[in-house]
Amino acid sequence: MSAYAAPPTPPTPPATPSRAATLSAISAHLLALGQPESGSDSESNSYPTLASMWQTFRPLSAAGTPAGSWYSAAAAYWENEANCATDINGMLGGFAQLSPPDVRGSASFLARLREKGALPAPLGPVADIGAGIGRVTRDLLLPFGFPRVDLVEVSPRLSQASPDFVGEGAGRCRFFNVGMQDFEPRQEHYSCIWIQWVIGHLEDVDCVAFLSRCLRGLSQGGLLCVKDNTCTGTTFIVDTDDSSVTRSQAYLEKLFDLAGAEIVEKEIQTGFPEEIYPVPMYALRVKSSP
Repeated sequence: MSAYAAPPTPPTPPATPSRAATLSAISAHLLALGQPESGSDSESNSYPTLASMWQTFRPLSAAGTPAGSWYSAAAAYWENEANCATDINGMLGGFAQLSPPDVRGSASFLARLREKGALPAPLGPVADIGAGIGRVTRDLLLPFGFPRVDLVEVSPRLSQASPDFVGEGAGRCRFFNVGMQDFEPRQEHYSCIWIQWVIGHLEDVDCVAFLSRCLRGLSQGGLLCVKDNTCTGTTFIVDTDDSSVTRSQAYLEKLFDLAGAEIVEKEIQTGFPEEIYPVPMYALRVKSSP
């Protein structure tokens, strides 16, 4: 039987760097690469710095506490049937035709990792982060051979639709209705944590903290896989409709670094129309000791 599971009670997390420290590190990284830290949003507003962008969309109070509706607006967007039907076309924003090449690309990426001995053998459980109705679970993770899948999704509506969509494989799944910023993976548990088309919903500080937790959730030899849109010609583009940010690859990769991850493998998805953002696939693991 499939089960809806409450997220486990998280242990006391390590101290998270402040927003200022995180943004300072990202800015220094971009400067060293000769890249600006400016960007824009979907309403054609420009932001000269990352700090000005985040202060607009997730302002800090005088006490330094984040305010605004960044996360609640994102959750409300996905909970609204008008924005996202419970089918593949809804999950992919009207681009259902991307699903077959996306799954083929992801399956090839995982297969190459396995051929190189980069994935544990035998495979253990996997987490599907931002799972929606379970498209990645049904069409990629279960067929690839992961014995169990934990689906993590912020929208109750989408989570409730998942067992029927996943079908027979739902008996090998658990469904966690929780946002990434609040999800605490069981430590040293997963052979793989797959994060696709969702990490842009996290503020930088929360993204670093989340990725750090995911790294601690990997079993021996496990990998953290991130697949997402990236932008070119600018450092970021904020979507004001669903409260997400598309980052440049340099920006995203610095977040990996700050979380304590190193890149094992990187590959760009092929077979998408030219108008689609570049979609890199990353395999990450805990940084090796110097």
